[in-house]
Amino acid sequence: MTPPFINEHPVRLRRTLRADGYIVATFKYASALTQIDDQATALCHFIEGLEADSITLIGQSIGGIVVDRALAHGAFQGSHLNIGRCRIRGVVRIGTPCGGSAFASGIVASVGAARLTRTPLAEVATGLPPDAISDRIVHLNIAGSLNGARGLNPLIDGPDDGLVGLSEVARGDTTHTIIVRASHYGLTSHPETLKAARVFLQGVT
Repeated sequence: MTPPFINEHPVRLRRTLRADGYIVATFKYASALTQIDDQATALCHFIEGLEADSITLIGQSIGGIVVDRALAHGAFQGSHLNIGRCRIRGVVRIGTPCGGSAFASGIVASVGAARLTRTPLAEVATGLPPDAISDRIVHLNIAGSLNGARGLNPLIDGPDDGLVGLSEVARGDTTHTIIVRASHYGLTSHPETLKAARVFLQGVT
């Protein structure tokens, strides 16, 4: 089976996928304290060190942005993207603000961009444009939404999961997005998230 790759700590998702027979590797990093390029470089080195021929990447929140940036370090062999010798079969993002983050923008505005130069918040606030390489990979985005059209966070326009708005999750590429009634921190353990991730992995193996 294709081993899915998970960064951050979605414990229930990790256990679910292991119970399905997948091999799960966890990449740990200081998500709020390290710049995205440094995180992406470290992720690539981690992938290169795995004893796997193919992997599926799963990134939660900022982790999904790190995954996107890491893909830019890969190289295509025909229609397949490889990082090192590992073929990248697909990407799942859970609550990832691909289109920028109003919440992060509020932090940057209140604290000051100059004081946040060593953190990824400024990049998360403005969003990262989809890379041409990542656009050629099969994606699944899982977004959270609570409290209807008003959302939970007054800093975010429209529905949100408390930290990330639905409009911030959407991408204009080959992504399929599903919406789950869950908060940002409850997304990874929600039954609908688990089901969607399992179905996605079955489709790319």
